[in-house]
Amino acid sequence: LVLLMLRFITGAPETSVFGVLSCAVSVGLFASPLATLQDVLKTKSTYTLSFPMVFLLFWMAFSWTIYGFVVSEWSIIIPNSLGVMLGSLQFYLFWLYPSKLDPILKEQIV
Repeated sequence: LVLLMLRFITGAPETSVFGVLSCAVSVGLFASPLATLQDVLKTKSTYTLSFPMVFLLFWMAFSWTIYGFVVSEWSIIIPNSLGVMLGSLQFYLFWLYPSKLDPILKEQIV
């Protein structure tokens, strides 16, 4: 239904509309761990970020970017290279602010 509405609004074929939507969702997925960026900067800890998720999203984006270059397809390269950049930013946050134990959880343990 959304694709049909966008087709009538933009006049573009469904495949290009679907491709643009897919790229936007892809970049949103890669940026999703940054939803806790405010907490990370406030607490100076990456406790709220999931390292395995960040690593796997980065690896997926990197793999697809390489594949995009192999097949020379810019619609694959652009969103996934943005994912590599966002993943690199998240790795930088892990380096800059190492994960510390959550203060509330720390009080419960002690």
